[in-house]
Amino acid sequence: MLDLILSSRLFNWFFGTMHGRDERGDAAPTRSALSALALVVLAGCGGGGAGGGGFAPSAATPAAQPATPAPAPTAPQKDCSVTIYGDSIAVNNAAIFTQLRPHWRVVNKAVAGTKLATLSRTFNNDYRNTRFVVIENGNIDSWSGVGGLILIAAALPEMLEYVKAEGRVPVITGLSRVYAHPGTLMDAAGVAGNAMFNAALKTFAAERSVAFADWATVEFAADGADVPDGIHPRDAYSVRLVQRLVETMDRIAPECRA
Repeated sequence: MLDLILSSRLFNWFFGTMHGRDERGDAAPTRSALSALALVVLAGCGGGGAGGGGFAPSAATPAAQPATPAPAPTAPQKDCSVTIYGDSIAVNNAAIFTQLRPHWRVVNKAVAGTKLATLSRTFNNDYRNTRFVVIENGNIDSWSGVGGLILIAAALPEMLEYVKAEGRVPVITGLSRVYAHPGTLMDAAGVAGNAMFNAALKTFAAERSVAFADWATVEFAADGADVPDGIHPRDAYSVRLVQRLVETMDRIAPECRA
């Protein structure tokens, strides 16, 4: 750049035509001064430094990046899980439920001989981690007649409210049918108590908007053949009872049907 300035026509005009080539005997001092001035100009323009001659190059503008598409919304995960409480009638119900709805997570807490009165004493302290909580207990209590009805009013409301407070959905099955076969433990008083207790459960569930499977209305052999000992269902009757429970679950959780 300095050589370009020194050889330019402006430089020659300044020292040649304007001042005359022989006006001064020695034009070297002036040339030196102007050379220094040219260096100053170059320094101000970014020349002559470590970066080499000329103006500093401007930074390149980065290419625009394509916008990242937003992730597609994911459907909420289905929670198809149930804990089943009950007595000997419900012990095998969990296995049948799993056969009918294999994609459900079923926790079986049915224990033979467990009265509703017994369950109510430990129920609130029991650990649960399912969306639905099914309660089948009450058949044994119903055989005591009026005592069973008192239990519904005294224990069941607190149990259901506790389930709701946990953020879970309670479900009552109602009672399976019994029959007074001669020579069995079931008598006419027990049959009457069963029917009375079940009717009270149905009213109780309706008043509190609790899902009710109404097992007493499931098909039952008029001669009691579905309960040979008067109490415990044959396999076919157990399947029909659980099918009714599954229908109830399908109604309150339609997303879990398949």
